[in-house]
Amino acid sequence: MTDVALSIAVSVVVVDSIDRYLEKERYPKEFSKDRISWKLQVGPGTIGLRGTF
Repeated sequence: MTDVALSIAVSVVVVDSIDRYLEKERYPKEFSKDRISWKLQVGPGTIGLRGTF
């Protein structure tokens, strides 16, 4: 019973996180020129973090 409850909780967290990430990618917020915008990039065999200023 605890395994099922834990797997449901992990699934909800992962799906919610992915949904928020994709929503930010689709509708980016305006940012000021004096700030750095960080973006996580995931590709085949790579994970990266890009800062845009």
